[in-house]
Amino acid sequence: MIRLKVALVAVNRAIAAITFFVVMTGTALYADSEGSGRLGTVRNEIAKTLVPGTQYDNIVNIGCGWASGVNFAAGINWGAALPQILANPLEVYNILSDPQYQTKYGNRYAVLVKEALEARDGNTINLFDIAKSGHTSPYGKLEIDELDQIIEAQFGGHLTGNTLVLYEYGPPDFIRLIGMLFDRDPALNPISAALGGDPFPPGASVLGDSHWQARFVAEMGGDPATIDAVEERYLGHFLPTASGATPYVDETDILGPPNSNTLTVSDRFLVSYQRDYRRLLNNEGGIYGNKVDIIAIGNENVYEGGDNFRQYPESVIRNFNAVYPCTIFPTFLGCRSDTVATPDLGIDDDFVHPFANRLEELTLDYYLRMREQAREENVSLINVIDLFAGHHSRFDDPESAYYVDGDPTYWAYMAEINALGHEVVADVMMHVLNTGKGTYKRKHSDTFRDRALDNEFPGVYGY
Repeated sequence: MIRLKVALVAVNRAIAAITFFVVMTGTALYADSEGSGRLGTVRNEIAKTLVPGTQYDNIVNIGCGWASGVNFAAGINWGAALPQILANPLEVYNILSDPQYQTKYGNRYAVLVKEALEARDGNTINLFDIAKSGHTSPYGKLEIDELDQIIEAQFGGHLTGNTLVLYEYGPPDFIRLIGMLFDRDPALNPISAALGGDPFPPGASVLGDSHWQARFVAEMGGDPATIDAVEERYLGHFLPTASGATPYVDETDILGPPNSNTLTVSDRFLVSYQRDYRRLLNNEGGIYGNKVDIIAIGNENVYEGGDNFRQYPESVIRNFNAVYPCTIFPTFLGCRSDTVATPDLGIDDDFVHPFANRLEELTLDYYLRMREQAREENVSLINVIDLFAGHHSRFDDPESAYYVDGDPTYWAYMAEINALGHEVVADVMMHVLNTGKGTYKRKHSDTFRDRALDNEFPGVYGY
């Protein structure tokens, strides 16, 4: 019954999503799908309270680690961090955010926007880059708390002038990078159960996430039905709680009552977005200055669906550190089933994410929910699904419906935006801030290439 309900909800939402985009844009979902060489346009959500040309005195960068200035594979010293994570799984956020385990690079798009606004208005802007690596938006409260502490200690308790917040999302699939460690159903961790359990909190496992375990056990002659049970749980991370999907149980209690351990992951995140939006925009006591505007950006379309995972084997070949996230997050990276048991590196070419072929449908549905929320909360939202379409996993595949033959370049690598992508995102932000218009005409990568190459992050490839 639950599966039937989930299927009906998915079908209805897919139909609504397609209808919404056709009505709103009058074009196909991806403007480049015709292969005509046109770069296409992207329609973003613009807050009705945003005034074009506003002078900002402060920029705050908050959110998940997608573009926060730390490359997940190369920027973290997994050799040092992984033993600490395994020994202290409840401290995973603090460990991955600890400067001793990471090489932090300045958030490039935040810096670019800062420089562009300073040049436009002739003023100096305070930049608060408080985004953390390896964290996701339910932790946004911690970053805003940190911002408040900085304001109290260094600015007398409140900022002056206007404040622009660049708020970065992590979608229900990418957030599982960290969340997979805390799948709180021991029945879905068959290896742990067979070994009598791990010395971790219930459900957490030193031997990879539950989907990898279920797959490995089935290959060894175990019960293949466990895979179905795990996938049903995974699907629930994308769907609204009202669909009947299983809530996500998290002992770290990020949201606090009444939302802890009662919502699916997608609903938990939407609640956290609302909480952070309202805290910043309400601007209690004028702590954030005269006015606050928020531009939200998200990596909602990490895979672009399908079975194209070649950026992941490339990452393992080019960067030995990739073995560590591959070991701890094998389902996300499509790792070989023996990666944990042997020192060999690599990708299982026959395995893709359990929802790879549905990710576009699921992420589009999630984006539409975020867009509606942004409209209600007076937040501007950059449409990264359209913006990055054809410039991610399938950027060099002429057979792909999303291949951009007019500009076949790479704007993101593995799960992180690259320096070229930073340039593009910053350009969209400046278009929004200067014009207040939602429609953005994409530019050829040659416009940004030289400066992007000068500012590339170590370990990030692919132009």
